[in-house]
Amino acid sequence: MSLQETFIANLKYYRKQNKMTQNELTLEIDMGLNYINGVEQGAFFPKPEVIERIAQALHISPIQLFDESQNPHQAIIKYSDDIANKVSDILYSRIKKELKNDIKEALKDLL
Repeated sequence: MSLQETFIANLKYYRKQNKMTQNELTLEIDMGLNYINGVEQGAFFPKPEVIERIAQALHISPIQLFDESQNPHQAIIKYSDDIANKVSDILYSRIKKELKNDIKEALKDLL
């Protein structure tokens, strides 16, 4: 994931955590109409001083907007294959045991 993609994902995450719309955040940081929408769409990237105002409005440090590990949603996406593999292994193991027991019971009933 690129730095800009990480920034955008974190911006969206923290904006939603603060229950702010794009326009509310735009007004809070004193930028032009639809500014945050343009940033979140990747049309442009904010200058450092604007990043500081965004972070302040979201009650976070500016570095959190660039940190891949800060956003739980990104962590889930990043590790989704590992999580899916572990969960499917656990479920397969349980189902296998249950099927094995069901087959043994069915064989006993037949004999």
